[in-house]
Amino acid sequence: MFHTQIKSEPGINFARFAKVKAVSRLDHINVVTVAERMYGANSDVVGIAKANEVVPGSNISGNWASDLTGAEAASFADFAAFLRPATILGKFGVGNVPRLRAVPFREPLLSQTGGGSSYWVGEGKPAPLTAFDFDRTTIQPLKIGNIAVITVENVRSSNPASDVIVRDALRDALAAGLDTSFIDPANSGTSNVKPASITNGAATVHSTGTDADHIRLDVRALFQKFITANNTPSNGVWIMSSTNALALSLMVNALGQKEFPGMSMTGGVFEGLPAIVSDYAGSIVALVNATDIYIADDGDTSVDLSQEASLEMKSASLAQDGSAGTGASLVSLWQNGLVALKAERTINWKKRRASAVAYLTGVAWGGAVPNS
Repeated sequence: MFHTQIKSEPGINFARFAKVKAVSRLDHINVVTVAERMYGANSDVVGIAKANEVVPGSNISGNWASDLTGAEAASFADFAAFLRPATILGKFGVGNVPRLRAVPFREPLLSQTGGGSSYWVGEGKPAPLTAFDFDRTTIQPLKIGNIAVITVENVRSSNPASDVIVRDALRDALAAGLDTSFIDPANSGTSNVKPASITNGAATVHSTGTDADHIRLDVRALFQKFITANNTPSNGVWIMSSTNALALSLMVNALGQKEFPGMSMTGGVFEGLPAIVSDYAGSIVALVNATDIYIADDGDTSVDLSQEASLEMKSASLAQDGSAGTGASLVSLWQNGLVALKAERTINWKKRRASAVAYLTGVAWGGAVPNS
């Protein structure tokens, strides 16, 4: 009897392949055999495993999976597609949100740093010259990675719920780092390591208050930053936290009508422009002219794993430093029955011009929320 392969949810095949690789390494069994035992001989995961049984798979250029068709390449592209909506970057170009300016890696680009002037010219008179200020730059491929730690029992399980846990763990490990790096004003970047955030060095306005009138004043002040720079945000997008988005959606006037009817806790339209919501925005609200942000993203994603490592189980302020020779309290993955999955993504961005972004600081629209 012919059995039709049921299409998996987005990102699931990528998570399954990561689990199969882990079990194969843990039990020293051929990866194809593990895939057949866990998901069946006719599964997409077996097809991925058979494509190459030695080299770790990714869709990075030059890797075996990058040139394959069907389920093999699709599993990596599928995970990249699953990751995108979970990030600020991935919400650009979706629905009514304008796209960022997509560019290739390593290709020369011109960023405008100053404008030119035009002049009235009398009959028979010479036309004056003008000059534009440009900066020649390239977008280099940079890599962001994070480690998700799960139990060996979870990895060995072929239960669909386990597949979802692994998929979501890989997604969450990357999404937090991407959003923070993209929007945090304190991120000034590191040469050849990570890009500066789009808000770093951007024009700022301190929020004037919490009620609707103050919010409108905040908006006017932020728009003025673009107008003064002769860069009207015709492709403007708001980026704010769900806390501030929720406050906007709940505000009503004296007649009980919504002050900002286009907004909800998950986004919407605010003062005529689409809004992206991310809790990593914190107490800032940014206005971004989308076409003034270069984005280089080939969707390259890879995953590696280990059970032999010892990890410092923290996400920030790590004590261990190989270059400085400092140590830390480490947790043995093997001793505790854990597996570390390291997910990595190749991506980079850059502001096309300094006036591409302006943001509000100290935003607490709607006032403080009672804790009890």
